[in-house]
Amino acid sequence: MKYLITTIIALFATYATAQDDLLEGIEIEENKEVTSTWKSLKVVNFETTKLVAPKELQVVISHRFGSVENGIDDLFGLDNAVTRFQFVYGLTDWMHIEASRSGFNKTYQLATKFKLKRQEKEGFPFSIALFTAIDANTDLDDAIYPKLEFVDRLGYTAQFIIAQKISKRLSAQLSPTFFHQNIFHFDYNLLIIHLNALAYLLMLYLNYLH
Repeated sequence: MKYLITTIIALFATYATAQDDLLEGIEIEENKEVTSTWKSLKVVNFETTKLVAPKELQVVISHRFGSVENGIDDLFGLDNAVTRFQFVYGLTDWMHIEASRSGFNKTYQLATKFKLKRQEKEGFPFSIALFTAIDANTDLDDAIYPKLEFVDRLGYTAQFIIAQKISKRLSAQLSPTFFHQNIFHFDYNLLIIHLNALAYLLMLYLNYLH
């Protein structure tokens, strides 16, 4: 009986040693990327760097309330609320697509969001994403715009999203946005001014980090 107990203990010690040797051979890969910069796809009305997970579909129903200046007459803006139905599907871990319809101007929108770069714990200091969208304003009246064509109903959005998770409780974001509607004349000089201002702000911030 003593011999049996001794044999079992010896076998257990050999098994434990073998397990330790196997574990030593496994290199535990530490996640160097910063996660959960934002917990939602939007902050107020601005896109964030967060994307929907691959093969996941999210259905978002949002409401934007009207002015509260009329008080109880329109139930503090509830009667003038704008409803938006949005479907978001993740294609990969770096891209998702969107389709939505808003009550504001009866607008239909197709959009994509791309994850360009992730913030690293000891490395790149920002998460960067690109949001692009095309929308159609179906509420434009042909009687007001007699020469209106379908292309005039279209609008375009491009948003470059730069975010940083500063601490567990604080994240910051810069979202320079290009927005254009075909029905209005576009001033390219204004775009150049905004791009120069953005480049200057980024340069100041990067100099501050160093």
